[in-house]
Amino acid sequence: MIGAGAVAVVIAVAAGIGIWATSGSDKPAAAPTTTAVAATSIAQARKDNPAFVGKTITMVDVTCSSNSTNCDSSKFGIYLGGTPQTKFLSDLGFVYNFNYAKQGDEPSPRMVKTGNGALSLSPDSYILAVRSDEKAGGGGLLGLPYEISGSKATVIPLDDPSAVAALRTWSDTSEQTLLAKLVPVLKKAVK
Repeated sequence: MIGAGAVAVVIAVAAGIGIWATSGSDKPAAAPTTTAVAATSIAQARKDNPAFVGKTITMVDVTCSSNSTNCDSSKFGIYLGGTPQTKFLSDLGFVYNFNYAKQGDEPSPRMVKTGNGALSLSPDSYILAVRSDEKAGGGGLLGLPYEISGSKATVIPLDDPSAVAALRTWSDTSEQTLLAKLVPVLKKAVK
């Protein structure tokens, strides 16, 4: 009675020989891997997401939740056309809202006070809400100013800290960060 241990050794040796023989070298063959890969270029992301093409989008910046006592919740920012952030969206195929063109050296985002007429949008457009307020997290709308959350436009919250930082402080790494973090969020929301 040789036992189960000897049988296991024979099977292991046979498996090892099979791997060595099929790999053609003395190193075992690596297991095949399949992983979803984010687009590596804006052109590839645009090609992979034809639904983006021609859709109007406006990007807002929210740092304070509504009814916040820690900051001025009566204001939020609107990113202006002609900036690296809005060019990224345009390069994906979106049409950036023409109502928010940069005027001269005007800083972007443009701060606006909440109230009637704070946003000029069409109902079939999209709002990308870049947020780091205290109620951000989980991709929800809770705490956004009413002008944003109550809009007839489709609101797309972006609260991933690395994506928010990449948008707010544009750098050489922003594009790759946004291809990995923002494009999947847009893909899920834009129809």
